[in-house]
Amino acid sequence: VEMDSNFTQFFQSIELRHQHVRNAAELYESNRLPFASFCSLIGSSSLAVWPDYTAQPDRRIHFGFGTYEEANEASGLLRDADAIVLDMVALLTVHRLRLAEHLRTRFSRITIPQLVFDEIQNYVYQMKIGPAPSGYAGKGEEGRYTLTETPEDVWKKRQAYARSVLELADTFERIPSYALLDADDPEGAIEALTPAGAGAIFAGGEQFEVRPVLISDDLPQSNVARSLGFGAVNSQALLIEMIRSDVITAAEYSSKIEKLVLMNYWFVRISAKDILWSLEANGYQTTPGARAMLRTLGGPDCVEDTAASVGAEVFATLAKGSLIQQQLVLLLDLVLAAIRHGRHTDLVLVKFKDEIATRLTLVPECARILQEVDLYMQIRSL
Repeated sequence: VEMDSNFTQFFQSIELRHQHVRNAAELYESNRLPFASFCSLIGSSSLAVWPDYTAQPDRRIHFGFGTYEEANEASGLLRDADAIVLDMVALLTVHRLRLAEHLRTRFSRITIPQLVFDEIQNYVYQMKIGPAPSGYAGKGEEGRYTLTETPEDVWKKRQAYARSVLELADTFERIPSYALLDADDPEGAIEALTPAGAGAIFAGGEQFEVRPVLISDDLPQSNVARSLGFGAVNSQALLIEMIRSDVITAAEYSSKIEKLVLMNYWFVRISAKDILWSLEANGYQTTPGARAMLRTLGGPDCVEDTAASVGAEVFATLAKGSLIQQQLVLLLDLVLAAIRHGRHTDLVLVKFKDEIATRLTLVPECARILQEVDLYMQIRSL
């Protein structure tokens, strides 16, 4: 009886933990919780959770609104900026995309909040002194109980990753967050946003004549900063600024955008040029990166007019090239499937067809392409 009781308590604790994590994840997925706060709520560090979120296709890092208004505002903030401050997620982005040297070319002061550095340092220290976890019990989405073990080689890779993030962070200037002391409720801000999150929002001090621009790849955290009157931009805005400053090329920009999409950053603004770069760079073979970028044109997140326009621009450019007919048909099917995904009607396909007819009026193959679109719509209706 005692053994049964122990097992009952064991499974109850798993259920409670599973539900707690799900509730926290739902808050983050609905943009009501910053990423750092979500990680803290489930008892982990952003450094531990972020690699998993960027590797699993069903996860999303809430990154920005993906609107022209957001891009224009960010451009204004960065155009004359001399100093920037990276929040935790932006630092991890810079690390993954290897942007540090590009940033040093453009900005004279690249900083991170001392509280962000402290979290990284503490995490690395805990991984160093602690043994590899023997395993942990959990519950899968299908409702089955699981026991996940951490192989020694996986643990060593995680340790090496954490150390490399710390080494990068140590190359940037660390700054305090004195403005936090003047907030209405400093302790409440730290509790709600975590020390690293609050430290990023209130980063800066008397040593700056002009407050450094906050680079935040955590949309809910950026929204908090904006509500307090602080400007915040994401790393896509940084990439755009580096194109404007001739620090990176258009091809380098598109390659970084592809990586952001593959990292599950949402919403990244995708242009036809980015998709075409990916296709051209890979001999017009449909790589995971190209498919991921095309998927951003699906509904309901991408409006129909944008999906039809960008999809048509991509395919019209391909049709004007030297691809063989078989390649064109395969790519057309890929574009059509991407823009139709997640929508209840074929209206986006009708708009795509109208766009194609306008863009390929003088192309001899235009009629055949339009017939292929009609055929695709007929097959879908069966």
